[in-house]
Amino acid sequence: MNAYPVIAWRNLLCETPGPTVTHSADTVGYPFANLYDWRDYTQWMSSATGELVIKLDAEPLPGQVMTVDTLVIFGHDLHTVGVSGLSLLWSDDDVTYTPCFTPLTPDSDRIIFRSFAEEAHRYFKLIIPAGYTQAPKIGLLFVGAAMAIPAYPDSGFDPDALEADVAAEYSRTGRLLGIADRFRRREIKVNFSRLPLAFIKDELMPFWNAHGTKPWFFAWDPVGHPDEAYLVRLSTPRLEAPYEKTLRNLSLTLVATEQI
Repeated sequence: MNAYPVIAWRNLLCETPGPTVTHSADTVGYPFANLYDWRDYTQWMSSATGELVIKLDAEPLPGQVMTVDTLVIFGHDLHTVGVSGLSLLWSDDDVTYTPCFTPLTPDSDRIIFRSFAEEAHRYFKLIIPAGYTQAPKIGLLFVGAAMAIPAYPDSGFDPDALEADVAAEYSRTGRLLGIADRFRRREIKVNFSRLPLAFIKDELMPFWNAHGTKPWFFAWDPVGHPDEAYLVRLSTPRLEAPYEKTLRNLSLTLVATEQI
């Protein structure tokens, strides 16, 4: 389980080659592909009733094994529709399944970011039990292994910085008639000092080359503050990690739309 900040970008649902994925039937207009398009305004909804299942099978992959230590569910209404006992499980025979963590009941419709001890197996299965009041919707689903940044944020890190985008209306005489709060943007500025060169070359650069300009999930404390994880992008598509003797420093400015 990662205690350091993590970047969750290598989603098994997006991998090529990737696992074979089976799932409960779609509702028209809410295709399964919406779950892994990295857009925060599309959703998947199943037309099935009762238990909903999404299963990944590593049969097409080398060694028929997938490594998973992170589940993220974003842009959902699982709390609103009364989902209880959601779980992610693993198996090597598709018969006996073991939970990756204690089944959870969402207490809000904010992001679900669950980090757990790494599991490497052929099958993984997400189960949404029956009992919900109407068909659940999910915007993004991440199942995979997150990339841990092997350092804690430098002093001065503020995970709570928010900026409101407002529309103000004025009278002809300049009097304020009203203000509409359109949305809130979270800007996260985080610095990491003295990172190992191997991390930059073997993990950060492959991430940047494959996915760095796209959205991804960032959790600054996935164990202590899992509710403070965000779908982010770089404010400027630029990566810099200057040397400090034999080590490297990294500065990131991330932008996320706040979930209200």
